[in-house]
Amino acid sequence: MPKEKKRTGKYCVAAGCTATNADDISLHEFPKEVKRELRRKWINFVKTKRQDFTQPTRFSVLCERHFAPNCYPEEYRIKQSLGIVIKKKRLLPDAVPTIHLHSSSTPTNSDAPIHDSKMDVTHVPNKGEPAAESTPFRGAFRKREYLRVFHRITF
Repeated sequence: MPKEKKRTGKYCVAAGCTATNADDISLHEFPKEVKRELRRKWINFVKTKRQDFTQPTRFSVLCERHFAPNCYPEEYRIKQSLGIVIKKKRLLPDAVPTIHLHSSSTPTNSDAPIHDSKMDVTHVPNKGEPAAESTPFRGAFRKREYLRVFHRITF
């Protein structure tokens, strides 16, 4: 029987989550002691499903699966809808984790973001046109669409 390889590095401390820094998932460090109230909320979130959790270490992180889409800048949702992959997501300063995972690692919240880093954006049908699968948009088009949509929203 082969020996099980030990996990190293940072990994998500939430109950039932196995995300590590080797996955294509953003990991977020606990807030520093300066932001006591926010840090306490993060710790309480983990404690609701893990009674053995006391205090986070310097390696303790929570993955993006535990944060609602509104915990991230609006820009990320627009980019994701256009199929642009964001490698390292940054949380808003007051973000609090709210999504616990089932044992099958699926979000319990129906508003939870879909985290598929290899997501392809396919042809967007015009009004009245049936949806059909086609080739994914190319990078340059996605970038132009993002800029067009983002500028329309912000200005």
